[in-house]
Amino acid sequence: MFLLRWFMKITSVIPALLLFMPKRYFLGKNFKSTAKYKGPLIITANHRGFIDYVMVATMFPLRKVNVIVSEALYDFNPFLRILLKAIGAIRTDRFSANPAFMFKSINILKRGGVLLIFPEGKIETTEEIYEFKKSVGLIAVESNAPILPIYHRGGFGVFKSRNKAFIGDLIYAKDYVKDDKTLSENSAIVTEAVRDKISQYWEFYHNSMYSNKDKKPKKSNVNFAYRFLMATSLPMIKIFLKPKITFESDMAKAMLYNEKRMITVSNHCWWIDAPLLYYVFRKTAPRCIAAQDIMAGNKFLHNMQKAIGCIFLDRTGFDWNCIKECLKELNNENNLIIFPEGQMNFTQEILPFHTGASMMSIMTSTPVVPVYINSSYKPFRKTYIHIGNPIKPTSLGNTKNATDEMTRLLEEKTAVLRDSCNSNISPKELTEIVNSKKKHSNMIEQKGGKK
Repeated sequence: MFLLRWFMKITSVIPALLLFMPKRYFLGKNFKSTAKYKGPLIITANHRGFIDYVMVATMFPLRKVNVIVSEALYDFNPFLRILLKAIGAIRTDRFSANPAFMFKSINILKRGGVLLIFPEGKIETTEEIYEFKKSVGLIAVESNAPILPIYHRGGFGVFKSRNKAFIGDLIYAKDYVKDDKTLSENSAIVTEAVRDKISQYWEFYHNSMYSNKDKKPKKSNVNFAYRFLMATSLPMIKIFLKPKITFESDMAKAMLYNEKRMITVSNHCWWIDAPLLYYVFRKTAPRCIAAQDIMAGNKFLHNMQKAIGCIFLDRTGFDWNCIKECLKELNNENNLIIFPEGQMNFTQEILPFHTGASMMSIMTSTPVVPVYINSSYKPFRKTYIHIGNPIKPTSLGNTKNATDEMTRLLEEKTAVLRDSCNSNISPKELTEIVNSKKKHSNMIEQKGGKK
């Protein structure tokens, strides 16, 4: 069986890589590679079809991925039973109470093996996530093996768009087990935690990704000048400003791959903040709102901002043309960067936000991603960027009060991100950042410049 299994792997590796390897999005901070992982592991995934096992096995090319299989496949024909045995399949009878498959699974995990479970117990025939069988939680509790949650949309083949798989962080059953609960109750709690995580990825995909039939609209700002400036400036940002990006959760990290519209709002400490956010969200090719009066006297910088798709705002009054351009971009599924404080802020406080970002978010049902940036902006010093969970405007309605409430939520969330970001900075470095911002503020005031 060992030789048969490796023969199957070697002869199928090229077609598997071409047809079944999904585009992987690693959303966890502690799990960033499937190929390098060692040790016992329970892989849980939604079940879109019979090829799902091949997709997962391709992610772990050097490991034997044991999979729990229903009696229906075993009873199909004798040749298939041989293949199932070769790949390390574990038979389960869905219509009996025989726990033998769980004992086999736990023993495999205690020996350091890998186990694949489709907790729904059947192939999905709708777009919904079905209820999970409690056995996945029981196996995790009894084996103490971590659980890797995966959601994928399915769809395999030469003429189909590439499958997408969202791979989360490891879930440990011990973090959910309670001493005053029975084994059955703890198993149910762990199972529900896994389902909640995969359901989050399902929601993100259906709200943020394009389906096979949808054609991704062309970004209006992505031209030769944009690509040239990104290719030449973004590596310099990485080298000199050393961005350290952290996330409130894996859902915040998922927004880096958002293919539909979103609005990014951030505090504003220095002119380099916009290029920093272009660096962070480079995969989404955003456009940024820039103050027209700041670059009015510098044609070079004005033309460079124009080349990367900046939308200029006249701050002397209500700029309806700017609003219309922003709404047009959002309706075309593009992304915007907005600094709602309306000016550079060199303090650690959050200035009152203008309502423009909230208003456009509510008008277009666009999620808002809050960001906090803290840095001394000195070469080769770290720049701290903390990204929060997306805030959806759908529950607030479309009224003036909803706009004010959304603005208040964004201010509060940015303040929370500030505190979380600063907690990861040493007191000495934080003092240097504060002093550097004061120096920038004094320099601008002495020149009589605008913020």
